[in-house]
Amino acid sequence: MDKKCKKYKKSIKSFFTLFFCILVPNQSFLIEWKETKLFIPPVKGGQVIKVYDGDTITIATYLPPFSFPNDAPLYRFRVRLAEIDAPELNGPTQKEQQLAKLSQQALEKIILHEYVFLKNVNMEKYGRLLATVEWNGININKWMVENEFATNFLKKSLQKSVSKVRKKFTKKCFKG
Repeated sequence: MDKKCKKYKKSIKSFFTLFFCILVPNQSFLIEWKETKLFIPPVKGGQVIKVYDGDTITIATYLPPFSFPNDAPLYRFRVRLAEIDAPELNGPTQKEQQLAKLSQQALEKIILHEYVFLKNVNMEKYGRLLATVEWNGININKWMVENEFATNFLKKSLQKSVSKVRKKFTKKCFKG
């Protein structure tokens, strides 16, 4: 079967699946993972309505093509600040929890109830949007790292990798 036939057959299958789901809503159909696509909402920014911790916020926005309150509902999205890692509020030690609270308060003070722009938007494994957050021309992700409220996730990851390689190399080269 050539590519055109396969594509046609697949589109026919999709049409009938959708058709039967509408006609017979209680009928279940087997949908395979490979038949689905990841949906990344076309969110370019929004008002910050919650700061969960130093690297996670919630924004409220309208989805395109709507831009006015009368046109569409107001949606909320959880956003993880890309490439940074802040202390966890429910971290294992009291010290980490205190640092997490400071990190959260610093982020809250800057952007809570402010309109922010999202750059390089993607979806992360827990279903949150993953993005670089900008406010008044300031890269908030970078600001959090520069002001020591978070660490650069990529640098941290790279440091761990280098450390592991160094340990393996040392063990291999200097066996007693």
